[in-house]
Amino acid sequence: MKSKTVMENIYDHYEKFFSAEKKVADYVIKDPMDTVECTVAELAEKSGASDATVVRMCKHLGYKGYYQFRIMLARELEWINRNNDVTDKQYEYSTEKLFRQYADTMLGLAKNISVSEMEKSAELLHNCKWVHIIAAGNTSSLASYMGFRLERLGIRATFHAAPEYYMNQINLAEEDDVIVAITRSGSTKIVVDGIKLAKEKGLKVITITEYNYSEAAKCSDHVLLSNANANKFEYFRSHAQLCETAVIDALMTLVSKKFEREEKRAEDYLEIRMSDLKI
Repeated sequence: MKSKTVMENIYDHYEKFFSAEKKVADYVIKDPMDTVECTVAELAEKSGASDATVVRMCKHLGYKGYYQFRIMLARELEWINRNNDVTDKQYEYSTEKLFRQYADTMLGLAKNISVSEMEKSAELLHNCKWVHIIAAGNTSSLASYMGFRLERLGIRATFHAAPEYYMNQINLAEEDDVIVAITRSGSTKIVVDGIKLAKEKGLKVITITEYNYSEAAKCSDHVLLSNANANKFEYFRSHAQLCETAVIDALMTLVSKKFEREEKRAEDYLEIRMSDLKI
C-alpha cells in the first residue's frame, strides 16, 4: 500500500486539528515551498501560531517533530521538481564540473559569511584559556580536526564524539573558556543543550551552522554561516563538509596571523621537535 504524502496527510487530519494548528496547516497548504525554508520559529510567525503549536501539529500528523516533517515535505517537493524536468542536467557530473562547483560554493560562502563575526571569533580564540568544541554525528570529525589545528597553534582544546564528554567539559569550564559548536542544521538537540549550558555559565559561544535563524544560532554570541546558498534547505544534501571545513580553515588562518606577531609560537617549537621524523 502506497504511503500518504505530507499534503495528503494534512488534508486527512485537518478537521481533527485545533484552531491554532489549522493556521499552521493553512500556511503549509498555501506555500509548501516556503514552508520547507522556514525554521520552527519562522513558520510559527508566518502562520500566526506558536513554536509549540507547529511542533504539536507535526506530531498529530504522526511525525516525531518539525524536523522530520520538514525533511519529508522537502523530499516530496524535490522529487516533484526532478520529475517535472527530466532533461535537467544538474545531476550529471564530470570531474571538471565538480571542481568548478566547489569554486562557486566557496564564492557563495565568502558572500554570506560575516567578516566582522570571523574577526571577533578569531580574537576570542586567540585570547581564551581553553576551547571546548561540541558537535554530534558526522560533524564530530570536524571537532577533532579543529581541535588538532587549535592545539598546534598552542591553544588548549577539548573535543570528543561522546556528548557526555563535552557536556562535562562545558560544566567544568571557567570564565575565560570559549565554546565552539558545529551543527549544520542548527537544531541538533544535544549541541543546542550544550550551547544553553554554556550560556548559563556565562561563556562565549561561537557556532558554525548553515542556518542563521536556527535554535543554535539564536543562542550563540557569534554565528559563522557555512551555507553558500543563504538559508536554502535541501533534503538531498551532500554529506560532504566542504563549507564547514573552509570556515574552520579560514578561522584558524585568522587566529594564526594573530600569533605571527609573537616571538615564540607553540607550533614552531613542535614543528622543530618533530622535524627529525620526516625525510
